[in-house]
Amino acid sequence: MNKRTFRRVFGYTATVPAHTPHLASGQDRRDLGRYSIPEAAAYISIPQRTMRHWFLGERRILQPSFHVGSNVLLSFNDVTEAYIVESLRNHWDFGPHNIRKILQQLRNKTRLERPLIYRELAVLPEFKSLVAMVPGKGKMIHVDVAHDENLVFDDFVRAMGMRIRRDSKGRPVRIYPGKDAGSDDCPVSIDPEVMSGELVVTGTRIPAKMILAKSLAGKTAEEIADSYHVDRDLIRKVLQHFEREKP
Repeated sequence: MNKRTFRRVFGYTATVPAHTPHLASGQDRRDLGRYSIPEAAAYISIPQRTMRHWFLGERRILQPSFHVGSNVLLSFNDVTEAYIVESLRNHWDFGPHNIRKILQQLRNKTRLERPLIYRELAVLPEFKSLVAMVPGKGKMIHVDVAHDENLVFDDFVRAMGMRIRRDSKGRPVRIYPGKDAGSDDCPVSIDPEVMSGELVVTGTRIPAKMILAKSLAGKTAEEIADSYHVDRDLIRKVLQHFEREKP
């Protein structure tokens, strides 16, 4: 990834929005429009074209939190929902037609604009890619309620539990984006309370794009790690997060 790619990935060549949202009194920070589509796409390793199609296409499946004229900004909750959709599409082979249909059913039934990000909705049988918890052999087990209650989606539940941290009310508070949803590696994270939601090196306040910028400037992973006093292997994984961006 060269410097031109860096600017393209994060959208720095685009015009700065004339109007940007500000946190209103009583507004949850997770609902504030903060990320451009190129920035959000790079953070969770989704092609920009795909992200634009989901939020802006004629048959879009997600609604951006901030959309005034040509100005579009996504919130933390928007990014969380997009990450879940990408996991369903890329790792569990659900097509956009099925996802669009199921999302609409969920919205109609729950009257919630973002049903995917609420854990309690995992029990709804209409969403075949999520699961229900039912009693079984003396404990609660996860079953696919849309396919004869086959025990096939434990991996999805485990992956989402690891990649999306939630508060006591089940609301997302942090994302650990990664290409391999089932991997234990979480080198980067997004938290609205850390650096205003910037993608950072996990466990630090170091912006991940600064790591990439130093690498493009010719610094080795070892030199970058030593300058920030962090583990060298962690820096390598941060760089790999961007290098694995889909075409």
